Amino acid sequence: MIPGGLALAAGSPLARQLRRRLTARAGRSAIALGPLLTGAAAGAYLNSRETRHLGGAVHRDLRRGMLT
Repeated sequence: MIPGGLALAAGSPLARQLRRRLTARAGRSAIALGPLLTGAAAGAYLNSRETRHLGGAVHRDLRRGMLT
């Protein structure tokens, strides 16, 4: 027993019910975050691609300046 609290035995019906409710809630949260995570992944891919493109352009520009 925890002072001012509730002691849950590992196999108690209350603990099983709480575990089921928390699992269901986590599942709903994961589904709701799907579009957000998809957008974040697409943004990361586009950002990475554009960063490489910009780096290549800067590299070419700097090499052009070295040759003259």
